[in-house]
Amino acid sequence: MLSEIYIRKKFGIEKREGFIYKGVNELQRWVEGSILVIFLILFWFLIDYVFHLLIFYFVILNLFRALMEWRYEREEKRYLLTLHLIIIYLLILGSLSIFYLNE
Repeated sequence: MLSEIYIRKKFGIEKREGFIYKGVNELQRWVEGSILVIFLILFWFLIDYVFHLLIFYFVILNLFRALMEWRYEREEKRYLLTLHLIIIYLLILGSLSIFYLNE
């Protein structure tokens, strides 16, 4: 995305190696796993609200990632990209919900 490239250049954020996200420490991995388990349980009981749960899951997960990146790797400024990603998620999913789920 062009906005991500702009943010990377403006704040001097380097790309990480690999495609899969790696947490900053073990605590983050445990909490993200717990968030996933809670999401799957909620998914089982609230099957009618799958789209809303997905939005909720992505926002909560990425807010937690941004917090951990800000707390433990502040000098790398990767939390800015994570916060940017949340905004992009909300714009895309909000647009989808307006145009496709209101039928």
